[in-house]
Amino acid sequence: YLAVKHHRHLKRSYKRFHYIAQTPLLKGVNATPRELSRIFNRLARAEITPYYILQCRAIDKNEKYLVPFKKGYEIVEEAKKDLSGVSKRVRYVMSCDEGKMEILRMGKGNTWLKYHQARDESKLGQCRKCREKVPAGQGVDA
Repeated sequence: YLAVKHHRHLKRSYKRFHYIAQTPLLKGVNATPRELSRIFNRLARAEITPYYILQCRAIDKNEKYLVPFKKGYEIVEEAKKDLSGVSKRVRYVMSCDEGKMEILRMGKGNTWLKYHQARDESKLGQCRKCREKVPAGQGVDA
């Protein structure tokens, strides 16, 4: 939000830098398709490229902000319908013990993920199919 509010100041240095934004998906803050698309469209108008939407992991005292995994996927996919141009490139990602993974698709009882970062570098760029039931913010159920 800070970057959007102060985008005029950022534009002065825009010729030297390319700004990207990432945001966690938070229940009660931005976890609706309408709010998420509004944020990313405003970022795009401010010449800031939406990059990652992060699925939160369960850590001490953040339970009230967690969005269930499947619900998060549905929110992100619905929000993408209202995005234009560069905003459509935003990626829904999660971190787990294996690394950072993009959530590519959910359906028919399966989830497809792509490694963006991995402890085992040989997995970088590879896709993985998992059972669909993944608790909010938890690792992947292989």
